[in-house]
Amino acid sequence: MMPQKKNLTFCEHQRYDLAQALGLYTELASGAHAVPFGDTMDVMFVWRSVLRVPSIGVRSCRRMIQILQNVMVKPERMHQLAAEGFSTASELANILLRDKGLAWREAHAVVATAVRQLAETGRTAADLNARQVNAAAQSVLGKSLNLTDAELLAARDPAAFIRCHTSRGGVAPKEVRRMIRARQKTLARAGTRHQARRTRLEDATRRLDKETAALLKGRKKAKGS
Repeated sequence: MMPQKKNLTFCEHQRYDLAQALGLYTELASGAHAVPFGDTMDVMFVWRSVLRVPSIGVRSCRRMIQILQNVMVKPERMHQLAAEGFSTASELANILLRDKGLAWREAHAVVATAVRQLAETGRTAADLNARQVNAAAQSVLGKSLNLTDAELLAARDPAAFIRCHTSRGGVAPKEVRRMIRARQKTLARAGTRHQARRTRLEDATRRLDKETAALLKGRKKAKGS
């Protein structure tokens, strides 16, 4: 029906739901800011949106589980696209900064020039070589950097790019595993807190029912006498 589509319909729904949740959060953060809870009008407006946020969250999580359980991963194709794209260009700029002594602005100007020349001629990052980067440096800075093909390949390799991003929140496998463990602990603590809240609410409901029944029983006795 629509062969040009790149994303599952699930993903399109997911994107909109997350945008909707963000919008609701903005509404709540702005509308409930500095509002005294004794002001019933503002609180009355807030609760409707508060209930919608977890509903969207649960729906999105269930949808994401279905996506992950049924996704077909093609490592070779993923590596090809990563190698042909320019997502690793920032690492090349980092190498020019660290190893070639360029300023941040200069390094990115050189890399941007080399990338632009490739894109304008229909080539990909896989076609980039050290000679082209040195030529771009000559054009931008008036000097060659003497970058070698080995240095360029180290920057251009998608796997190496992933491994070197070890800072907090980075994509290196070790850091990703750390974040997963941390999120699992956070989720477990949140689950414990949530269960404790539910228990308190259930206990309060039982006490309320008990006290209400006692009051009604007392009124019936008073009427009978």
